[in-house]
Amino acid sequence: LLDSHTASASVKHTFSPRLEGELSDTFQLSKNPESLLPGLSTVLNTDQSYSLNQLDGRLAANLTKRTGLTLKGRAATFAYDNETLAEELDRSEYLAGLAATHALLPEIQLVAEYRHQTIRYTDAGATKDKDSDFALGGVDYVLTSRAALSARVGAEYRRRKGADDEVLPYAELAAKTDYGRGSYLSVGYGFSVEEVSNLDVYTDMSVHRFFANVQHVITPKFVATASLSWEPTRLNGRPGISPDLDETNTRGGCALIYRVGPRWTLSATLDRDEIDSDDAGRMLKRTRAGLSARCVF
Repeated sequence: LLDSHTASASVKHTFSPRLEGELSDTFQLSKNPESLLPGLSTVLNTDQSYSLNQLDGRLAANLTKRTGLTLKGRAATFAYDNETLAEELDRSEYLAGLAATHALLPEIQLVAEYRHQTIRYTDAGATKDKDSDFALGGVDYVLTSRAALSARVGAEYRRRKGADDEVLPYAELAAKTDYGRGSYLSVGYGFSVEEVSNLDVYTDMSVHRFFANVQHVITPKFVATASLSWEPTRLNGRPGISPDLDETNTRGGCALIYRVGPRWTLSATLDRDEIDSDDAGRMLKRTRAGLSARCVF
């Protein structure tokens, strides 16, 4: 029985006309995860279900009419049901950031941001733990009332336990246009270094992520959505254990959503995951079709 659950709560408070804060927490029990862990499903042939708790906080201050300062924080904890996966992948991730914004023009906002990330594994942290510092600059540009661009570029200084430290580029680029009421198209690109499932062979992986999302309102009650991501990836091998290897992850999905009422929705979905990797143990193909009901209260 694959029953998934999500519970969330949030509180927002305005301390003064220039200072507001927000705190939210989400707890998720994920059965039959949306994307399987490559390199583990074929070897272990086991349940990859997990629980995730994520706490987010934000404190935003308007220093002047055109300049703002935002302090952000996140703590996320992953716990896998299977004992073997838990020993390999259970971890906590902490992220803190400080962002300064300045409205150069009514439609152009400049952004400067610093982030610090800490990743701590429950077991064998001496070879798996990591710390990163990010320095980013960017711009948010409102082209029209229906179209906007956003960009963040910079560098990450990544310090790995049991492997070499490295200075890496970082990028987040996105564009969105609303072409109808409730209908939109968004596209983007990102580059980042992320955790990998085979931690005994690889330290992490460098991911180029190209994506596109579309939502189209057919009628007030029927909505169609589709998404596609293409992710050329480099698996960063552990010195003396594995060389760096190439991998490509392609994900696509579509859904037809029926709004029964203000609280209930019914969805029919179709998803495809495909991983083509130089590591034969990470090759993966999966097609899923499903029906789901959702109630928000």
